[in-house]
Amino acid sequence: MIRKILINNFNKLHILIFGHNPSNTMHQFILNFFWSFLGIVYSSCAFFVGIILIGRALGPTEFGKYNLVLTISSMIVVFMSLGFDTTAIKYISGSKNKQEQRSYLSNSFWILCISGPIIFLISFLLSNIFSEIINTHRILIILASALSLVLAFKIMFDAFVKAFCKFKYQAFVKIIESSIFVFLTLFVLLKIDKQEYIYFLIPSALASLLAVILYGKIIIKEIAGWNLAAFKYSKNYLKLTLSVSFIGIIIGTIDRLFIAKFLGMNNLGIYSAYLMSIIIMSQLLMALSNVFFPMMNRETNKKQILRKIDRLMFFAFIPVLVCVSILSFIVLKIFGPQYEINFLYISLVSLISYLQIVTTFYGAIVSSSVKLFSFTRMVYYFKPIFMLALYYIAYTSENFQLVYVFFILACSYLYDIFNTKITFKFTAPKIMGNLTRT
Repeated sequence: MIRKILINNFNKLHILIFGHNPSNTMHQFILNFFWSFLGIVYSSCAFFVGIILIGRALGPTEFGKYNLVLTISSMIVVFMSLGFDTTAIKYISGSKNKQEQRSYLSNSFWILCISGPIIFLISFLLSNIFSEIINTHRILIILASALSLVLAFKIMFDAFVKAFCKFKYQAFVKIIESSIFVFLTLFVLLKIDKQEYIYFLIPSALASLLAVILYGKIIIKEIAGWNLAAFKYSKNYLKLTLSVSFIGIIIGTIDRLFIAKFLGMNNLGIYSAYLMSIIIMSQLLMALSNVFFPMMNRETNKKQILRKIDRLMFFAFIPVLVCVSILSFIVLKIFGPQYEINFLYISLVSLISYLQIVTTFYGAIVSSSVKLFSFTRMVYYFKPIFMLALYYIAYTSENFQLVYVFFILACSYLYDIFNTKITFKFTAPKIMGNLTRT
């Protein structure tokens, strides 16, 4: 019943926008997207409620510390996974048989089992050095290291489920995980009643651990031994994802690290509150990317897909800006009077959200092809230099403020869009019309 309603309505919408019936690939996409959207929307709303409760209870300064732990954890996770999560999605979803799928899954799993504990130990031993660099307490680094170990397995297992296109089960896990997070957050608020960020990390850790267990129930039976041939076949793509992941995590976390070190935890808390609107948009985009990347890996005519995306984003510009502006205003109101409302910040957040949508779609197209990925990564490697130059200019200005960080974040997305557009237009015109899985 749900399938029939979705397909019928999607056919009408597709004909209205593009003038022709959608392909079978698009039909499968919309069905997968429905389950992905259901799970991510519910979990986004639940996590949003939990984060709002935490932000209101802690205030900007402690909320800044809470977000700094999550930021550092996301950095450590990249070193633990070593790019095998993205590589697993590509090669598992593109495999011809069950044996190939198990080989790529098993390789990724065993790498994480080795790299995870090693990176945790290194982070723990060097926590004093890291805390001095970031200008924070050592306990914050240790907590981030412990949390990252759980998050690494959750992200890897989530990638496996996505690669197998088990979007219905993935939605179920996300709903359970986010519900437990909210329940435990309320428990900390009502029973423990401690306005310290450390206590509010417990819900995140336990909810993520539960997700690992639930994902593990269907993943464990697919795990086999190490397959050297599969590793050799995927190593070129793995090198790309690993290098891009390292650069991506630097770019994705430098704003909060920069604020924590030079503007203080109070400003980091305010900045994190504004980013909630972007995070909500990111979660919704995850529903699209969740399905879009595996589907793009099977699609040969990527040029046609790109044209459709450009057309859709042209019409979406004003609606996205208006919707995110309203959402940002409501979010700040809910956070409470401790978090100032700045309409310039809200405008920039709206623009950043739109740019994020564009880069998400472009990134899925690029990542689905080794050839395109190879072309764009060369320019992408210069992005950290570009970002650091902007931060240096902002820091050395006479009146360095938080608004500069919002501007730099917008420039970061513009850099990605420009890089991808240049690649599509000049660098790879011969392969765009007839890209196959590589």
